[in-house]
Amino acid sequence: MAYLSNENDRSSSSQSNVSPIGDAARVHDSGTKLWVEPLGRILEQDYPVPEPLIEGLLHSGTQTILYGRSGSGKSYITQKLMLHLAMGMDFGYYQVPKACKILYVDGEMLPSSLQSRYLKMKPKLSNMDDWVKALQNLHYCSRFIQPEFKKMNIETGEFEYKQYPEMMLRSLDEKENMQQLMNTIEVNKYDVVVMDNIFTLFAFDDFSSPTEWLIHVQPFLNWCRQNNITVWIVDHARKTASVGGNSALFGSMVKAVTLDLLIQVESEKKEIDYDGDSDIEFGFKWHFEKARHLTALEQEEVEFEIKNGDILVVENPYKKQMAAAKKHFEAGMPLRKIQETLLNEINYNVSHTKINRWAKKEGWVRKTE
Repeated sequence: MAYLSNENDRSSSSQSNVSPIGDAARVHDSGTKLWVEPLGRILEQDYPVPEPLIEGLLHSGTQTILYGRSGSGKSYITQKLMLHLAMGMDFGYYQVPKACKILYVDGEMLPSSLQSRYLKMKPKLSNMDDWVKALQNLHYCSRFIQPEFKKMNIETGEFEYKQYPEMMLRSLDEKENMQQLMNTIEVNKYDVVVMDNIFTLFAFDDFSSPTEWLIHVQPFLNWCRQNNITVWIVDHARKTASVGGNSALFGSMVKAVTLDLLIQVESEKKEIDYDGDSDIEFGFKWHFEKARHLTALEQEEVEFEIKNGDILVVENPYKKQMAAAKKHFEAGMPLRKIQETLLNEINYNVSHTKINRWAKKEGWVRKTE
């Protein structure tokens, strides 16, 4: 009884010190609070559902890191994918349902290198409207492109070019610079934002530190997710291999937890001289370390090759058959007709029963249903 009495005494003493405005204010000495949402209201809301931007790879509102060692082809494949996404044009067996507006935040490549690379990647099109669409939809924000405007000098009566260095891309670990980027994204209503790359866009003391990422990068990613903006990040791997011989991502734990896709690029070539990239011919592949929204087949390794400055998907017969079958199935084509079409289009005889099994396993849905 004495023990209970002491507890009661301490309780009474404690209660006498409680602030009349509540424990929350007592703990934080602030009048602010967090917003909470009842489950019932959450179930009633219409929230954005991830929609495929690149079938079998990229979805709206998701966040991806593509990483690898220097010269492995990270920026090459990113630029190629974004070019096709800006055009709304399929790339290999990756289908692109519609064109998207993209901001490519680049802290590495010189403008002359960008010109050379994209002209070599330009698809051989019968309809130039697609290429024009890419030129309009793919925007660059670069450390090396100086903002300048043509302005009339009233005194001389001649036009002069005035530069605005305050509008240039600067280190994004500074809060005001990151806010400037977010304002740019919001004003221009971009669907996709590419960050290439973490090492050139941020001045971290320690790129392996989860604290640097959580303080400087994660708030930006949270804002993008809230606004259904897709983010694609290019990052570097350590030079030392991790267990199993794979490259190790800097600060991998916090990134793996917070992101939707984690893709590793591997290449036999360690370094690439990009000054003469028209002569580069090498292959690389990527594999998925984490993949939300992707089926087991979509998570299989993908191989690429660079020839004459352009990048191609190395043909995977199984994926090629399935991608073509899916396209026709979702368009409402009958199974036997799909079988016939595949034989004519890609010279593969795939039975209608196999196509039906694929549809059930992968969850294909006909557009007419």
